[in-house]
Amino acid sequence: MTFRIDPAWSFRIFLDKLYDHYTGSGVQSTGRRLNVIRLWLSMAGRARAVRGLEEIEKEFGKDKIAEAMNIRSGRGPTLKRLPSHCRTMPLLTKS
Repeated sequence: MTFRIDPAWSFRIFLDKLYDHYTGSGVQSTGRRLNVIRLWLSMAGRARAVRGLEEIEKEFGKDKIAEAMNIRSGRGPTLKRLPSHCRTMPLLTKS
C-alpha cells in the first residue's frame, strides 16, 4: 500500500497520517517513516520544514520527540540530524 503525501498538509497533520499508515515500532516501520519524513521535509522546503520541526519540538519538548514519534532512542542521532538536514536544503521559490 502506497502512502501519498499531500503537500498542503502541515507537518503535524502529515505525521498523524503517516503514523496511521505505518503502524508499529519495528525497524522496517521506523525506517520507512523516517524516509517518508525526509521526503516531506524536502517537498516542504527549508523554511516550512524548519518551522514544522520547531512546532513539534515545542509541543513535545526537545528530549521527548523520539518518544512522541515512536522511535526508539537508538534512532536518536538520525532524528537529531533532521533539523540540520532541513537547514541545508535549498530554499524553494515560486516560479
